[in-house]
Amino acid sequence: MQTMATSVLLMAGALILPAAQQGGNPKQEIERQLQSRYIPVKLGPRGQNVVTPGTVLTVQIPGIHSNPATQFTFMNNYQDGRIKYSVGSSFITDKNAIRDLQVGENVYLYKVEVKDNGVVFHVQPCGDCDFSMIDPSPFRAGIAFQFPKGWLESTGTDQIDQTISQVFTIAGSGDSSPPMMAPAQPPAQGSPVKIELGQSPEQVLAALGQPEKVVDLGNKKIFVYRDLKITFIDGKVADVQ
Repeated sequence: MQTMATSVLLMAGALILPAAQQGGNPKQEIERQLQSRYIPVKLGPRGQNVVTPGTVLTVQIPGIHSNPATQFTFMNNYQDGRIKYSVGSSFITDKNAIRDLQVGENVYLYKVEVKDNGVVFHVQPCGDCDFSMIDPSPFRAGIAFQFPKGWLESTGTDQIDQTISQVFTIAGSGDSSPPMMAPAQPPAQGSPVKIELGQSPEQVLAALGQPEKVVDLGNKKIFVYRDLKITFIDGKVADVQ
C-alpha cells in the first residue's frame, strides 16, 4: 500500500514532459498530467454546488468575460499576453449578461481540455470558494491558452505552466506548486468521527471537512488530510490510512 501511495504522490506532482517523450496519444497524456496538477472540481448538475473539491485558481489579468451558467460558456482566447474574445461568443451573447472576472478573484477550475491548438480551462467564479456553499446564480468562462502549430509534440512543462500562470495562479500559492485548497477543519474535541468502508465523499466531507488535497485518478480519488488519507473507488471509501 505504501508503494501505491508513493506512486500517487509522485504522479500528482509530475512534470509535464513533451508528448513525444511520453508515447501514446499526445492529447490524452497532456490532459492527464494537467488534471493531476490542476485538479478539476466536480460540480452539481446546475453548477450551484461542489460535489468533489478541486483546484481553486486566482485571476491575474483583467478582461476575462463570463456569462450565466444557464447559457453557454463564454470563450476567451489568450495568446501573446492578450485576451481576445471568441467571435461566436461575442455574437450571440447579450452584452448586459456579461460579467468580467476581476484581478484577484478566485474561481473553481471545473474542466480541462487539450486541443490541437492549445489548452482550455473552464472556470466558475466562487467568491470565498467555500465548498459547502450554494451559488444560486453561477457564472462561467472558458479560457483557451493558444500555442503554435505542432505544440503537442514539442511543448513541455515550463512553457505550459508559464503561459497558464500569466492568467491564473493557484490560490494560496505564489508559484505553480501542486493545487492548494481550503484546509480541513478538525472536528470538535469530544466528538469522535467514524469513517467506514463504503461511505461516499459527501459523508466524509461532512465528517472531516475539506481535505488539504484531492488526487483524482478517474474512478479512484484520494482525499489527503494532515494525518489521514482516504481512498475512494467508484465513489465509495475503499481504504483509510
